[in-house]
Amino acid sequence: LVGEVAGYRLVRLVARGAQGTVYEGVEPRTGRRVARKRLLRTAGTSASEETRFARETSVLAALVHPNIVGLLAAPESDGARVLVMEWVEGAALDHWADGVRAGQPGAQAIRTIVQVLADVARAVAAAHALGIVHRDLKPTNVLVTAASTAKVLDFGLAKSLEASEVTQTNGFAGTPSWAAPEQIDGGPDAVDARTDVHALGLLAYRALVGRPAFDPTLP
Repeated sequence: LVGEVAGYRLVRLVARGAQGTVYEGVEPRTGRRVARKRLLRTAGTSASEETRFARETSVLAALVHPNIVGLLAAPESDGARVLVMEWVEGAALDHWADGVRAGQPGAQAIRTIVQVLADVARAVAAAHALGIVHRDLKPTNVLVTAASTAKVLDFGLAKSLEASEVTQTNGFAGTPSWAAPEQIDGGPDAVDARTDVHALGLLAYRALVGRPAFDPTLP
């Protein structure tokens, strides 16, 4: 569906996945571009999906940082739960870093990439200061703009260090090739700020070297 919905003009579908759909939209009154994430409330919507969406809403509302995608609104529309976030025009961290290494001299490329990685680390540190662990840091969850500004997004799997885990009392949460050992083991009590630090190291390796630290195809 591309049209006007609940005060926003939807321009195009950006992503569709198990957790919902994301559209690029425009607020007609202001002309502001937004990202509109939608999760249907249907009979088939699981409690874990509802909890994941509610978690992302509360986390984004609490996190105000120049390197974290901002939450603009969280309306409900036609039985759906919606997040309206700032629009980020950028490339995933790995693709952006590949372009930097290809287009800049070696030392300059390293400086450019390290500056962006430092901004990502500051964003994650801000989340940690509020007791929030991202748990799914990977290149596609870090967008870099043409001005080399990093934006961390998708806090749907975030964990509060102060609250009990709701959706994953046992089992894996995250992306295997970017996960820390304690995530692979499936024990949520072992996940803390160091889990994100591990992921930051993997992101830095990929961005600076041009390949993942671990080959996900190996048995």
